[in-house]
Amino acid sequence: MSASGVRIWPNLLSLVRLPLAGWFVLADGAAVRTAIVIIAAATDWFDGRIARRFGGMSRLGELLDPVADKVFLGVVFVVFTWEGALQAWEFAALLARDVVVVLGAFGITMAGFRVRLPARISGKVTTTVQLLTVVVLLVAPRYSKYVVAAIVPAALWAIVDYALAGVRTLEAGTHALDDGTE
Repeated sequence: MSASGVRIWPNLLSLVRLPLAGWFVLADGAAVRTAIVIIAAATDWFDGRIARRFGGMSRLGELLDPVADKVFLGVVFVVFTWEGALQAWEFAALLARDVVVVLGAFGITMAGFRVRLPARISGKVTTTVQLLTVVVLLVAPRYSKYVVAAIVPAALWAIVDYALAGVRTLEAGTHALDDGTE
């Protein structure tokens, strides 16, 4: 398979999460919604695995994958908040890392820097806790407050980690915030 052929599969898998977000909004029942979340998590895992295994990483994929993650999880958390399963502060805590990282990347870009933001372990942990929160909200909602509480330290860690990596990157005059997890 050609390099461009290898690059298309991870990107297609990332794109699948966008219609899955819409399907989640329309889905009725915990079983269907749980299946949607499992499919979304699987596409996230496989897109990264394929890209790393077969050398299919691309700039488009570096942007598309986190955008697809944030859109999917953002829509899911909006639905849960709308339905009353999450309080406003829980919604804010669950998406704090994403908002801060996006605003930081936007600010750096507007300042004229071209910065790449590959996944970092702190971000992966935060995303995992976010997905775990979704599953708990679907299958055992009475325990969701405990999982939501776990997002606060994970999100703070990710915010500080990305900020420090950004500062180191800008000081070094390089263009990648990379800790080698990809």
